Amino acid sequence: MTIYMHQQKSISYLYVLCGYLCLFSSAFIDNLRGPLLPIIAKDMSISYGKASSLLSLGSIGALISSFFLIWLLSRFSERRIAIGSCVFVILSVFLSLAVSSYASLIAYALCLGASIVTLNIISNILTIKGTPLKFQARALGGLHAMYGIGSLLAPLLAARLLIYNWSWATVFLIALPIILLIISILYWKAEEKGPAPQEEGSSFRLKYIHVLLLLVFGFYVAAEVIGSSWLVPYLIETYSFSHINASDCMSMFFLLLMLTRFGCMIIDSAKYERQLIWSALLIPFFVFIIASSFSLPYLLPLMGFYGPVIPLLVARMARKFPTMWRALAAWTQVSVQITLAITHTLVGLIATEHGLPTAYLLAPTCLVLTIILFYSFECLCPPDLSFSEK
Repeated sequence: MTIYMHQQKSISYLYVLCGYLCLFSSAFIDNLRGPLLPIIAKDMSISYGKASSLLSLGSIGALISSFFLIWLLSRFSERRIAIGSCVFVILSVFLSLAVSSYASLIAYALCLGASIVTLNIISNILTIKGTPLKFQARALGGLHAMYGIGSLLAPLLAARLLIYNWSWATVFLIALPIILLIISILYWKAEEKGPAPQEEGSSFRLKYIHVLLLLVFGFYVAAEVIGSSWLVPYLIETYSFSHINASDCMSMFFLLLMLTRFGCMIIDSAKYERQLIWSALLIPFFVFIIASSFSLPYLLPLMGFYGPVIPLLVARMARKFPTMWRALAAWTQVSVQITLAITHTLVGLIATEHGLPTAYLLAPTCLVLTIILFYSFECLCPPDLSFSEK
């Protein structure tokens, strides 16, 4: 996520509103894919491995769009890029109606993945652009809580609409009114004048400590996304859940994710930042161990204790690298998309060869790697000091 720091004195509520709506829409569309995977595989008579291309190729599309947005942001205003991004999202969503073969599914997966991450990046930029520096931490806490709300509603609405014989393609269309609202607000709002914000960009070089932090982000997001995106198929195949019950479990996961992120917005989380990150990493790991060891699948939504990790990691990154964090934020998105593309592909391949229960073990595996990498990062970068940037 490419993020700029702004020093304006007042809050631009329209920018903040659009930022929140962008991330809500991104999360909503993103988390429709997991619950709809079994329907897509069944309707198109393809395996889970092939259906998972909606996720793995989506990450490739997201990676391409991340690089493209970095280039665009140095040439156009946030407002114009946001409007163009929303138009691209509308076109991508409408492509679902044209999917009739595996080849068209591949094209759709690339475009949908690109549109999801585009909204994600734009949401952060608009929120920070519209918020004074002293309010940015809480504003971002609320922003990331919007991800939980969108993720919570997606499986609930998908399951209910499928009961009324909606096709999986038309389910994606329900996000369009919000996208159109964002375009209307941004089109109505006047363009702000002034110099474009400057980034560290071209002279920035990754060091080993930066790479370690990027890997923490990449493997953590992989653990969270695999654990949530594949939760519905996993519960259906492993524990014979109905589609509605499995979707309800996924919604409970995102409800907890949302509530824990709202907690970061309300409380002074900076004081206990390190302890909260460790708790948010270790609790989901032990939840999975207990749930799988004692066949207690209804405990799996408790993995939503992941919630505080991303907001607190971003805050930690900004403090550790006060002059580099914007460039690092851009590379973070690249790291995340590469990791997701690899792990989603692995899930599909393992599911085809050994079954989905085995493939789902990639989620706790990525979490273990995150814990190891974060511990290494903390050892190399003391908790109360900024890392030397010279």
